[in-house]
Order: sequence, then C-alpha cells, then structure tokens
Amino acid sequence: MQLLDSKSLLAKLMATENLIVEQRKVHTASFDVKNRVLTIPQLDKNISGYLFDMFIGHEVGHALFTPADSLDPQNMRGARQDYVNVVEDVRIEKMIQSQYPGLISCFKRGYASMHATDFFGLRGRSVNELNLPDRLNLKFKMRDLIDIDFSVAEMRIFNLIESAQTWDDVVNAALELQKFVNESAQPQQPKNTSKQSQPKSGNEQI
Repeated sequence: MQLLDSKSLLAKLMATENLIVEQRKVHTASFDVKNRVLTIPQLDKNISGYLFDMFIGHEVGHALFTPADSLDPQNMRGARQDYVNVVEDVRIEKMIQSQYPGLISCFKRGYASMHATDFFGLRGRSVNELNLPDRLNLKFKMRDLIDIDFSVAEMRIFNLIESAQTWDDVVNAALELQKFVNESAQPQQPKNTSKQSQPKSGNEQI
C-alpha cells in the first residue's frame, strides 16, 4: 500500500467517516468542514512520519470537533475568522490528542521540527514584538519550545483560549481577543480632556 493510501485510510478511521482525502501542492494540510475534504501536501521524501501524522491529526480534529456550519455568520457572532481559527486550533488539538493519546508525541515532535526549520519565519525577528494573535498562536503551538511575554491583561485572553471546550467558548474567546486588540489600537486619551491637554499624535498606539 502506498504511503498516501495508508494515510488516507488512517484519516478516515480516525474521523469515523469516509472523508475525501486529496494530495495537492500546498504548504500545509487543511480541512474543508463543509465538504468534508482533507487536503494534505504532496509527500516530500524528507518529511518525517510524525510530522505527517501531526498534520493529519490536526485536520481530523477539525473533522471531528469543528461544526460543519461554523463559518455561518450567525454562528460567528461578528468574530473575525482568523481570531476564531487561532482559538479553534487550540481546542481541537487538545481534543484530538485526548481521544488519540498516541498523537501526543507526534504533535510535540512535529512542532519541534517546524520550529527547527523556521517554518513560522521567526529567524531574526523579535517574537515579543509580534501582535497578540500571532504571539498566542505561536505559544499554543510550540508551548515550552519558545518564550513569549504576555501582560496580565493578555494572560486573561490566554486563559480564556486555554479553557475553551465548546464552539460557544471558542467564539466567546475570539470576541474577547477581538475586543482587546481593537481597544489596544485606539489612541490613549488623557484623563484631563481640557483644550490645554489634547492627546498628541505621537502617543497613538498602533
């Protein structure tokens, strides 16, 4: 049996359904929750088995736990899709590893390999200067492989994401992240709003 066939069978067994598994020239794996299509990258002879299993495990996590109508505007409740994706990735990775404990080492070794090969493009950059959604995404994926600073207020968002168990929890956490980012981007207004104390443009936060 070819490797692609065996991985396709593995994905279908884990997801307990007859998923469509396609191989394309893509950067990483993905899953279409509506059409039930799991796309995996074309096999690189140098790719490790545990990294490939991590990709499949992640996308099967979406197949099992992400609602098929998750992108319905009514279910998103005004939350940005990219923020929802950050939170949902955390939730489904915890759930798939809980259901299939054999994947735990695949995820650990997989993210370690991605970090070592600079998959996330961090080389030469200050991680703590990245925006909050990116820092959260990196920390949840690489855990103790990377040191990232969070303020007390940012840790509240971190804990909301960490504790998300349902789709409603995911959207709630994404909305809180969105609110925090939007408020942080607003110019800081001084306590004294008299004409003699108007905010200077140089004090605006980006």
